[in-house]
Amino acid sequence: MNGSIWATLGIEPTNDAIEIKRAYARRLKLVHPEDDPEGFQALREAYDHATRMARNGWAVPRPAEPSADEDADDGAWTPQVVVAGADGWSDRRDDRWSHAQTEPRPAPVSDVPEDIRAELARERDLAEAHKALCDQLSTLVANPDGDRHEALSAMLRILRSPGMDSLDAYARTERWLAYVTAVGGPVVDDMVEPLIQFFHWNEQPVGVDLSHAVPVLRRRDAGIILRRLERKMDPDHKAWIALRDKPTRLSRLRERFAPGLDKRVLALLERIDQDLPEVAQRMNPEAAAWWRERRRRPELPARFLWVLLFAPPFVGSQGVISNVFGPPSWAIFFALTTVTATALLGAGLAWLYGVVHLRLRWAHEGLAWRAPPWLRLGWAPATAAVVVLSSLLPVSLVGAAAYWLLLGPLLVWTRIVNAHLEAPYDPRGSFFAGLPLLAWLVIHTHSPQSVGLCWTAAGAVLIAHQGRPALEEAWLSLSEALRRQIATGLAGAAVLTGLAVLLTPDWSYRALPAAAVILLTLAARPIRMAQPPAAVTLWLQWMRFGWVAAYILAALVPGQVIAEASYRGFGLWLAAGALLTALCEAAPRLQALFARRASKPGALA
Repeated sequence: MNGSIWATLGIEPTNDAIEIKRAYARRLKLVHPEDDPEGFQALREAYDHATRMARNGWAVPRPAEPSADEDADDGAWTPQVVVAGADGWSDRRDDRWSHAQTEPRPAPVSDVPEDIRAELARERDLAEAHKALCDQLSTLVANPDGDRHEALSAMLRILRSPGMDSLDAYARTERWLAYVTAVGGPVVDDMVEPLIQFFHWNEQPVGVDLSHAVPVLRRRDAGIILRRLERKMDPDHKAWIALRDKPTRLSRLRERFAPGLDKRVLALLERIDQDLPEVAQRMNPEAAAWWRERRRRPELPARFLWVLLFAPPFVGSQGVISNVFGPPSWAIFFALTTVTATALLGAGLAWLYGVVHLRLRWAHEGLAWRAPPWLRLGWAPATAAVVVLSSLLPVSLVGAAAYWLLLGPLLVWTRIVNAHLEAPYDPRGSFFAGLPLLAWLVIHTHSPQSVGLCWTAAGAVLIAHQGRPALEEAWLSLSEALRRQIATGLAGAAVLTGLAVLLTPDWSYRALPAAAVILLTLAARPIRMAQPPAAVTLWLQWMRFGWVAAYILAALVPGQVIAEASYRGFGLWLAAGALLTALCEAAPRLQALFARRASKPGALA
């Protein structure tokens, strides 16, 4: 044992404790616990044994007193080599091994002092008792139905074990408990927090490797999330139940008719797959696989299923009660119910396979990055053309609805090519920001052109809301010089539009300037996204209070009625808002001024 100890430390046997520490420090730089755990364990055991031997002074035996016979010798000791010969054993001094250095051998057990033997025996007993406690915990953890309280008690007995006084046992037990807690089942849940507090894993001291504790810390975070998901008041509780419990036919049917549940479950599943792998261990494998398959194969939403279930009999009953189709009869009821259900089901399937599946292909097959610009953004000029067309062609109220036959495909086009982008950060505010346009048009509907423009303006606002992420992405991809040129052209168009709104003589010529105001207002939205906050704040203040100044300016035009003044005032107000956005982008000095106003003194750049 002595030979292996000193060979492990790389020094000769010595009673010098300082020399032993120096040798241990030198060897510790070459043996890392993670790269060579067995070598580290052997080095630590060698250091502990060598330290005890040096402390008791028996690492190197004391030289014995020389005898009289030894004094008479010449002082040169020559080992005796005995070889077998024909006449028996003979002494040969000229053997080639006679001058070889003999390897030191450990002292016999009888030569070890009694206190050292007692100490070694005590350490062996403590190590065996500590190992027995660890084996007991291993048995409890290996049982999937093990008792959490028993596992926690077994873990506490390990931490309080006298065997933990050994540095080597402490280090090995720490890593072993971290591994058991990271890979164990629910039986180790109650062990996580006590282990973190005992070993101070959450303090992250500098220079200490705690990579073995990272899975335990992540499991603690996962436990916090699981406790939140188990609360019935949590918004994701029902989504978690759908992933946790084993699915049955009844549960799947109930989930199919739960409005909005599919979106919440898929969002929670995506979060678990990306950020919470520890939570994934608590999901039912069959339920998780079923929802992952449903993510790749979307179905009709629950709200549509409820409409499909109740709308056909409602229409059939109303048709029978109204006597529109003749005397009441079951034949009329079933006919209307069948026609309504067929129409709704056809519309739903057309949306599912004509829009939803195309959106999935566009988002997940990389079509967005290979498509030409006209396919990604062509819906925007097409929508603008429909708006201009509706301002030029007079139609009746019924004919105005025909414009939706043009806007419907454009809306579908927009929905598909924006599938790979995130929705607007404020979808409701983004959509309802266009309602002042519609209110302005409806109030001043005095001609057939204005009637058609009201319908197309509503569709244009909806399409612009759906396509806003694509327009913002396209705007940011342009060079600064090109963006400045486009903003300059937009500012000139805003000035001309304001003059047209102010100077148009009668109602028959005001639809085209109104269409220009609509398009300018919608085109300015993606530009504001990349502007300094001060420029956006200026635009907001103008939209809140600028209508008063615009209305007063329009009222100064002589020979007009209140309706004409309001048309011109609100038209100037909206056109001036687009002009402010364009000027902030077209004028670099003005943009720099707003940027300086946005930054605070002493703030970091």
